Amino acid sequence: MPESDEVEVIDYLDTLWKWKLLILVGTLVVSSAAFAVSMITSRTFEARVLLLITGSKIARLEGGEGAGKPEISPEAFEAMIKSQALALQAIQQFGMDKEPFAMTPTKFLNNIISIKPQRGTNLLILTAILPDPKLAAAVANFVAQKAVELNARLNQADTVSTKEFIQQQRDQARLAMETAQATLTEFQESANLETLRVEQSFFLQEKLKLAQQDSDDTHQLKGLESAVAELGRALTKQEQLLSVNKSIFSDPSMLAAVQERGAMDLKSLSSVQLKSQEINNLYQSLQLDLINRQTMLASLKSQLDHVASKLKENEAKLISINRRIANTEARLEELTRNYSLAKAAYELFAKKFDEAAISVGSRVTELKILDPAVASITPRGRNVMRNVALAGAVALMTCVMLVFFLEYLQSVKRRHETIPVHGSS
Repeated sequence: MPESDEVEVIDYLDTLWKWKLLILVGTLVVSSAAFAVSMITSRTFEARVLLLITGSKIARLEGGEGAGKPEISPEAFEAMIKSQALALQAIQQFGMDKEPFAMTPTKFLNNIISIKPQRGTNLLILTAILPDPKLAAAVANFVAQKAVELNARLNQADTVSTKEFIQQQRDQARLAMETAQATLTEFQESANLETLRVEQSFFLQEKLKLAQQDSDDTHQLKGLESAVAELGRALTKQEQLLSVNKSIFSDPSMLAAVQERGAMDLKSLSSVQLKSQEINNLYQSLQLDLINRQTMLASLKSQLDHVASKLKENEAKLISINRRIANTEARLEELTRNYSLAKAAYELFAKKFDEAAISVGSRVTELKILDPAVASITPRGRNVMRNVALAGAVALMTCVMLVFFLEYLQSVKRRHETIPVHGSS
């Protein structure tokens, strides 16, 4: 097996030596062509602009590791700079849409402009490659400036729209608060709650006076009723007329009549007893007192009825006043609560929206030109030796593969020639 392998390696080397001229000539031709192309290719100049991405100076309100740090995405700025619209502006600005450039936005972005972020930093390198160094510098600076302006417009538009939204929400909350406050003030002025309370106090004092008068009159009525009853009982024990026995001499009129007639002597007249009825003065006194007490009792009852009527009227007025006061206080409490809620909501909205505005400001990132491009006096290296070496290596590999292929074809042809024709003697 080793001998077989050694024979095969020798065969390969023999094949390469056999075709050495083709391999050498092919490699030299391709290398020479690469050298010639590299030499006749026009020189290009490179212009670089150093861009800096800076975050907002406003610290973010959110907690955590990212608090106070701007959110910077170099990829977003790279995509913004390499936009078709920006490329078209540059092409039209420098007339590169005409010969000899005949640029399109895609070709411009692929062949002229390149963006390279510096790893671990907030720096971007914008590079423009063109045959004219001044044009390359002008194109690089133009694209960089337009990118800075575009970023500023985007930041401004975002900030303005956010502020308008915040202002609109805050105005709505303030309008709700002012409306609630105006409604509360208007109701306080029209409700006359203090007047209602003064009226309530007046009716309460009147009720106390009437209640005291009713109590006094009731007590007096009970006394009068007791006195009337006592007088009635005392009156029933007395007679209205009293029967009285008296001599004729105690009645001057009767004595005068008898004397005129002259019918009897004085001795016999002295034994005569006359019966008469007289008014009971005690009865009359008790009756008069009873009548007076009954009159006073009737008057007092009438007065009690009047006081009861006034008490009833006073109670109805108090109920009405209390109901009005309760309704007014309930409505006042409701309006006060609505105003307090609207005020608290406005203050909360104002605080949250201010925080949101600061948060939006904290997320704004700016693009700045740190180092503009200048016209280079040194062209970019053509890398002639690298191109020749690369072309030579590719040509060598291609020629080797071609040699083995040609050798394979010849071996196949020889095998066919050595095979005898079928049927020959």
